[in-house]
Amino acid sequence: DEDDDDEDSVDAVPPQTATYSIVSFVQNVWDNLQVKCVDPELVLNKHLMLTRSASFAALEESKGDRYILVDAGGGTVDIVCHEVVNGASVKEIIRPTGGHWGSCVVDDQFKQLLHNMFGTACIDEFIMKSPNVWTELLDNFEMAKSEFYQHPQANTHELELPYEFIQHLRTKCQEQQHDLKRTIQRFAAHKTLEQMFMTPAIVVAADCTSAMDCDHDYDVDADQDLHLKDMDIDIDSAADDDKTDLDADGDSNNESETHAKFYMNLKDEMLEMDTAIWRYAFDFVIDKIIAHMNGLLAEINDTHQCKWIYLVGGFSCSNYFQHRMQLEYDSIEVITPPQPTLSVVKGAAYFGLLKNCITARKSKFTYGIRVTRTLYEAKRCGVPKQHLE
Repeated sequence: DEDDDDEDSVDAVPPQTATYSIVSFVQNVWDNLQVKCVDPELVLNKHLMLTRSASFAALEESKGDRYILVDAGGGTVDIVCHEVVNGASVKEIIRPTGGHWGSCVVDDQFKQLLHNMFGTACIDEFIMKSPNVWTELLDNFEMAKSEFYQHPQANTHELELPYEFIQHLRTKCQEQQHDLKRTIQRFAAHKTLEQMFMTPAIVVAADCTSAMDCDHDYDVDADQDLHLKDMDIDIDSAADDDKTDLDADGDSNNESETHAKFYMNLKDEMLEMDTAIWRYAFDFVIDKIIAHMNGLLAEINDTHQCKWIYLVGGFSCSNYFQHRMQLEYDSIEVITPPQPTLSVVKGAAYFGLLKNCITARKSKFTYGIRVTRTLYEAKRCGVPKQHLE
């Protein structure tokens, strides 16, 4: 009957396109999410508020202000620069740019570290033999990477190694009559950061230079240098066991080993690494992003001061990435939403609803729309007289 029909009925979807219906559904589901930033292709309108410090401010109040939006994902980083036109639209002031500077580059740095520490043959053999465990190792690194710099004062940050991977490394070390823990310790003690991450035979991503180009100060005390001969510490060239006595747990009793240049140690299934090593892996790619943004800011500041930098995307979840951006741009308000990844998704949904929210764009290239002809050639080609004035 009618009452039953009323109870079972649901709000009808307006007769719009399928795309509009899906976008509307996403908008309704996420309507209460406190997301402040969006995809580079979206302009925030009056329904989506920007956050300044702890408060909200509508775009209507920001007319003429400029901001940079950084969508830092896993593979690439996409950057746009906008000027607020009014509460419902913005315009591009610099063409969208970016590069292969995503968080996957940090993963590649970690893989290279393992290759340099244990040898390419050793690691490649394990990948071929146990690809599922190798994937587990990379998943563990992804987790450790996302948690890095939650405690800025920490001296080390750890990563869980799968048991099968540890056993493989231990077997390879024993074949060479070396101890696994000592191999790891001495690798960190006698290698510079550049040597740990060297990629002599690997072509790095476009626009990414060698790790040797990074000149950050990693606060390493010069007095901690062992002043020992630099060695290619790997499974095939570890020092003789009689140079350092190991206790029952495999820890060094030699005071000079304790004061190694960098610290790395295996405790049960946890690989502890000096935070300087982690920072170097991150800085390798973050430096590229900052260098690119400095060029954009130089263009923007020629005419108008940039007021905000918004960080969205998966890489923006990194505490260390946020720290570097805030440290580099202390005169600009750097804003990261609570859920940077969802910001991109919600932004895409709003972009499907808004009309003409980007009032002007900057083309990557210029395109010819007319050619210059002599008056004689124009007449001969039949160009109408009204166009020949």
